Amino acid sequence: MPLNFNVMRRHYEKRIKELEQQVLDTSRLLNILKKERSSALPLKEKKFINYMQTDTHFCWCFDMTEFPVGNIKVELRNRRVQIFAHRQRQDQFMVVHRQFQLPELADIGLTAKLSATGILTIKAPLRIIAD
Repeated sequence: MPLNFNVMRRHYEKRIKELEQQVLDTSRLLNILKKERSSALPLKEKKFINYMQTDTHFCWCFDMTEFPVGNIKVELRNRRVQIFAHRQRQDQFMVVHRQFQLPELADIGLTAKLSATGILTIKAPLRIIAD
């Protein structure tokens, strides 16, 4: 019986370390976004999007805390990223549609992740250009 417990313990310890790393990565990303927030965007747009570029990726973050996970959809069409979300509370129905064009240096291999805190992070790797 102790053997099974030790196997389970190793499995869960590994998963806990993975989750802790994800929290740490998200925290670092949010701190970078706070520091490098673009002043070029109009004030009303800053509410919806945070953008940054690293050496390897383009990254956008959206606050989706008001929307149920099943009501959020991300699509890529013709290098345009589209985000759809909706929610209903009592008599109120809210629909949000955001879209932006991928930068020319971005690869179309996007990843989109929704954190436990409701932050949608979309990443696009930088395209490798042959000389």
